[in-house]
Amino acid sequence: MQFKASKVSKVGFTLIELLVVIAIIAILAAILFPVFAQARKAAYKAVGQSNLKQATLAILMYEQDYDEYTPRAGWGCQMKASPGADDGSWPNDTIENSCGATEWQNVIQPYVKNVGLYSNPGDASTNPGPKSWGGTDLGADDGHFSFVINDLLGHTMPTDAGTGTADASKQAHFSAGQSIASMNSPADCVLLMEGTCGWNKIGGQGVTNSTAAYDTLLANGKTCRQDPESKLCKEQSISGYQTQLFNYVAYDGGGHNVTGTPFYSNGGNVAFNDGHVKFIHYNDASGKPVLCSSLPWTKSIDPQQRGANNTAAYCDPANAAGPGDHTPQSNWN
Repeated sequence: MQFKASKVSKVGFTLIELLVVIAIIAILAAILFPVFAQARKAAYKAVGQSNLKQATLAILMYEQDYDEYTPRAGWGCQMKASPGADDGSWPNDTIENSCGATEWQNVIQPYVKNVGLYSNPGDASTNPGPKSWGGTDLGADDGHFSFVINDLLGHTMPTDAGTGTADASKQAHFSAGQSIASMNSPADCVLLMEGTCGWNKIGGQGVTNSTAAYDTLLANGKTCRQDPESKLCKEQSISGYQTQLFNYVAYDGGGHNVTGTPFYSNGGNVAFNDGHVKFIHYNDASGKPVLCSSLPWTKSIDPQQRGANNTAAYCDPANAAGPGDHTPQSNWN
């Protein structure tokens, strides 16, 4: 009995068919990958907005528990006897400014219970390249801290007799916090913004006095003295000049660049003192700053809104002063 071997037909792709399939996959990838990137940025923005909202609610709860006064922020860890500090704003019984455990991000910790809240997934910022404003302030690693607070909520400023606006060059160094009743329009006044800050104001480093601020435990069980590089021991605030902390570059083009900003879609989330949070465009499509048009300094940063309609003098990029020139025109530089 003989058996004939059955003929097996082999089916496969031709070279042309294989190339067509690869071309189709490449086209689909080119179409879909940007969509996936946009979806990821949208998700990052949503998480950032949620984190910012929680931090804002924590600050509002803190204010209700502490006689409706804002947290202390700005000029962090400055000593009363240090050069330039004795500007008449320091109480006689106070020798240091807010520092370490008394900074805003630490005093609201009991209300949030999560230090991860302060770092947003969209924060791609890294160490700024050029160092400016002396020492390593702007060049310090900030641990990708993603929020900055409006420190004019913690300081007083006189009114300029000529312009009728706040005189930012004479901001009181001592941070005492302000009554929320002193804000003319909480819904317009910025509380927190998504951005990055590298101020190197670290409790316990280069300071000789011993205070409870340095010895209060952080969430990780250490103190600012034991963990001076903790992002919660550093000042994270703005007073209106640091446009590059949100835009990558400043209006004056002075080279104070912060890579990785803005975090997404030419902008970031902004929280206001009435508790609402919204997305604001920091840059235009070409990357140029537009903070002056979307958040005028006199209206959105100064709690008293002195000269709120004087946007031409305080938010005109064409009239921006040079680096280091703290004239009215250089606000939001």
